[in-house]
Amino acid sequence: MKVLFITNYPSPYRVEFFNLLGKQCDLSVCFLNTPEEQTHRSDKWFNNDYSGFKAVFLNKKTNKLGIKKDIKNIIKHSFDIIVFGGYSAPTQMYAMEYLYNHRIPYYIEADGGLIKQDKFFKRLIKKHFVGRASGCFGSGNITRKYFTHYGAKDSKVYDYCFTSQKESDLIDALVISDDDKRVLKDNLAISEATVLTTIINSISDINNDFRHLITNCDSHNICINILCSNLDVTDFPFEAYSNVHVIKVESDIETAKYLASSDLYINLYSNNSLYEFQAKIFGLPIVSICNNEYKINGESLISIDAINQSILDLVNDGNYKQKLIRESLSELDRIIRSNRNSNNEISSVELLRKTIRYIAKISLGINNRHVVITVGQFIYRKGFDILLKSSSELDADVYIIGGKPDSTYDELKNENVHFVDFLTKNELRQYYRAADVFAMPTREDIWGLVVNEALSYGLPVVSSDKCVAGLELINQGKNGYIVPVEDHKALGNSINEALKLDAIESYKSIKKYTLENMTNRHIEIFEQIMRNSNG
Repeated sequence: MKVLFITNYPSPYRVEFFNLLGKQCDLSVCFLNTPEEQTHRSDKWFNNDYSGFKAVFLNKKTNKLGIKKDIKNIIKHSFDIIVFGGYSAPTQMYAMEYLYNHRIPYYIEADGGLIKQDKFFKRLIKKHFVGRASGCFGSGNITRKYFTHYGAKDSKVYDYCFTSQKESDLIDALVISDDDKRVLKDNLAISEATVLTTIINSISDINNDFRHLITNCDSHNICINILCSNLDVTDFPFEAYSNVHVIKVESDIETAKYLASSDLYINLYSNNSLYEFQAKIFGLPIVSICNNEYKINGESLISIDAINQSILDLVNDGNYKQKLIRESLSELDRIIRSNRNSNNEISSVELLRKTIRYIAKISLGINNRHVVITVGQFIYRKGFDILLKSSSELDADVYIIGGKPDSTYDELKNENVHFVDFLTKNELRQYYRAADVFAMPTREDIWGLVVNEALSYGLPVVSSDKCVAGLELINQGKNGYIVPVEDHKALGNSINEALKLDAIESYKSIKKYTLENMTNRHIEIFEQIMRNSNG
């Protein structure tokens, strides 16, 4: 199957998509403009890896109408499917006219679309090109309405999940890495030794087998933390062991921090406790010591001494650690996909998100106040001035990330507002992890991929009603709020309310929005079109 995409310039998320798509079809992509012509973009923004498809850049020269006529040499070739990523550029219009007059089908793809009160001539142009298309590919219900409003047949509009996130990006947002553990250990003043942690309710929970493990473990390389609440730590008879630390914890998040900093969890209870479940989704090996039975992640061992012999090997086995991470992600995936979650599951996912947030704030040197972020260029359309007007009402620090503001923004800045220059996707990761809420105060975004990204990190999103991603992905009061555009009071109030929302609803809303699913859906659409045309 030979496919041609004609689009404006190589945006990084589109290049990633094209590389995946090119593995499943013979793909050529014609770019109307080069990265160098996008002077308002940072060079770091672009992805120049075109290895998965044939990339063609048109000549920079245009005629008096702004048309790059060398497009004709490309569309003259025999393609099974030709897709335009837009129809507003003169070169695209010229190519569509040529294809229509030569009875060659073409398709239009739009990442989003907002219906406007167009002037007569502009509306006529839109209807002319959309109405003539053999079909349209759109990012959901809002874009479907946009296409049908401008003349497309509803039966010829094909939906797909638009995103910039790979499956690995969604996974990465939920993993506590070895680097994260080191940050936590430093913050909690824990030695760099291998850390074993157990959580108890009373001193009577400490059984003889656990005492035996303490007595015989490698005290130079293994640190044992015993976490408890509402207990007098002086009751614990372990003064003789310098590597054993009894720690009084006073909240679930404090317990989670110590658990996340650990290398192995020791369960002293016969039933599957809440803490054992949390250790599992944190990706920890679990040793069970109870009723004279000894297990490592459910596998029985002969004796308590066998545990001692295997602990260091276990926590230093890279393949085994990766296996545990895969198992924890599988468990998280099950929870996120489920329509019915227990309170323990919901609270455990929330604790994971809070722990990741805490680690990221330490890494960035951000104090432990609430954090609101937004990402984008410092241009009027993004509505950052609206967010700045609401910032004085927020119980949070605000980070506006994406460039260098002019004096207009500086004049509106409050003490709790921080401007951060452009960051790459990888550099942005820690800010998404550190944030409590994502704000999208835009005056217009035909999609808004940062909404996808924020939701994938478990953030509630507060968006204006002029952002298609917000309209498609936000479930009011569950994973965020939609507010009227330019209403800074509603924006501020909704951000404060969003601070109370659970992360699990954000994870659930974004689960299917991956580049892999987007690619597979396009192949399904192409195959359906081919079947119909061969009909």
